[in-house]
Amino acid sequence: WYRLVDLKAALEARRYEMDGAIVIAVIDDQLDQNNGTWRIDVNDGVATVEPSNATPDLTLPIAVLASLYMGGRRLSSIVEPRVVGSNVDSVARLDVLFRTTVVPWTSEEF
Repeated sequence: WYRLVDLKAALEARRYEMDGAIVIAVIDDQLDQNNGTWRIDVNDGVATVEPSNATPDLTLPIAVLASLYMGGRRLSSIVEPRVVGSNVDSVARLDVLFRTTVVPWTSEEF
């Protein structure tokens, strides 16, 4: 029920509880601007997100990234590491980076 339209702006607007860095490749079949490899650097709870030529630690569909963005799901509970073409350490790092104590909810029923 959530869609990231501008990946860079959304990830930079979000607050993070942990510092760290990771390189992700994003697959978005609807918005080409979100496709590609991105480096996420978080310092003091603020992210800097830039396109990258580095080898990605993970490859994610935009819908999975949107779930992580909201903080209600952990990547390790959504997919197996081999599905995203990565290793357990990369999945764990992304889980830690996107962890939050505020759980999203909606009062709407679909």
